[in-house]
Amino acid sequence: ARRRRPCGAISTGKNYRIWKMLTKRAKASTIRSSKQRTSGARRAVSHMRVITGTARGTRLQTLEGDATRPTIERVKEAMFSAIQFEIEGRTVLDLFAVSGQLGIEALSRGAHRCDFVDSAPGAVRVVTENLKKCRMIERAAVHQRTWDAFLAASKTRYSLIFLDPPYRSGLCLAAMEALCEGHLANHAIVVCETAPEETLPEQV
Repeated sequence: ARRRRPCGAISTGKNYRIWKMLTKRAKASTIRSSKQRTSGARRAVSHMRVITGTARGTRLQTLEGDATRPTIERVKEAMFSAIQFEIEGRTVLDLFAVSGQLGIEALSRGAHRCDFVDSAPGAVRVVTENLKKCRMIERAAVHQRTWDAFLAASKTRYSLIFLDPPYRSGLCLAAMEALCEGHLANHAIVVCETAPEETLPEQV
């Protein structure tokens, strides 16, 4: 059986939490940010871009419609500011990829490679096109699978994981618990986005 390792929150925002693999319980610090759900059709694709790194300024495609939503840029900036010195060389998992913008941002900032996972064929196409546009396809793999099926089959231990499940789905905690069953490398970091009203534990 896979051995569960302790994970504790090291940073929180209004609607995201960052966990780090711990040997002792960590004291949480707070980073303030705000994120609101877009209503109706998604906001213009032109507003989604890579913030910095090798693909800085590259505009990314995304899916349209109510079922998916991009991370608002100021929230993405706050999340990456919190981990900016801990990205280089890491093996990344973007588990609810949609457009792949979080994993691509990590690759742009020096991550070693990234697995992108999404069950929607349209999302897989968009992620693949964005990777080609950013010239990152050789450092990535795109998987059309549900998140739980992917983790059940995967043997990889990841050192940086992004969780941005469908809005108000409540999947962050379930995914985090699954990741703790042998998918986290030493000193792994997990970045999880939630609805503002969704509560998450200090430790998993």
